[in-house]
Amino acid sequence: MSKKIEKIQFICEDEVAEVWSKSLINGTDLKQKIEIIKGPFPDGTLIEMANSKHPIFKTTNFILDGDAKENHKKRKIPRTAFLPGIRYPEKVLFDFVFKLDDNDSFWDNESNFTHQTCFGNFADKNHKKWFKDESNQRYFGRGCTKLFSRWKKDNKLEVDKFIEEINEIIK
Repeated sequence: MSKKIEKIQFICEDEVAEVWSKSLINGTDLKQKIEIIKGPFPDGTLIEMANSKHPIFKTTNFILDGDAKENHKKRKIPRTAFLPGIRYPEKVLFDFVFKLDDNDSFWDNESNFTHQTCFGNFADKNHKKWFKDESNQRYFGRGCTKLFSRWKKDNKLEVDKFIEEINEIIK
């Protein structure tokens, strides 16, 4: 009978942070070592947990959005990795896709998924609504795999930095 390997748990802010974190570790040995759990916690709550002296949080690890890194760069937050960028994930991804050339292979002109159709309803730049928009989700792939894979391909250094942060925590 094989013994189940206990994975090291990381808590992140929400579902978007969870799926992006899982995508970032996909294809690495971390996938076998860690478990990423979403919480309904704003970054302030996770930071309080990380800094708490309470014994329950001493072995808890955290993944925060990039905007938390920027907001708290004066003081290191223990057992914490940060998602790439200096904004929340939806904003990082919105900006990335928005900057893609109209002729980029990410777009699917045959299915009418173009820069215009992707952003046409989001002149207000509501990044969270844009990310969750059903018509966009259809082209981002199941679990946003197409979107995340493309971002990872163009941002290898940031992916490597995230992986390195996780590895430093679990040493």
